[in-house]
Amino acid sequence: MVRLRIRGLEKDESGDALDFDLRQILDTLGARAAALRWRCEGLFYTSIDQRDIEVLDRITRPGQSATGRDLIDGTQRLLQVIDVRSRFARVETIVA
Repeated sequence: MVRLRIRGLEKDESGDALDFDLRQILDTLGARAAALRWRCEGLFYTSIDQRDIEVLDRITRPGQSATGRDLIDGTQRLLQVIDVRSRFARVETIVA
């Protein structure tokens, strides 16, 4: 498994803070992000309309994952990931 750790340059009251968010990371990874399955631990977020984002809730459940495309689509309603301890990991490459 390949892992990537991203640390922010700024500190806030709770510790490290990033100057960018999950949506920007996925945008940067582009087609590669869409071609993977993703899972997560310890995700807390706020949506732009204060409603749950199904794909973000699903990938935090044990044994569950989502396609990169579903994750990218779901983050369109994402306002902010608020838990800096969140870990995202690719599960497997999707074979078409």
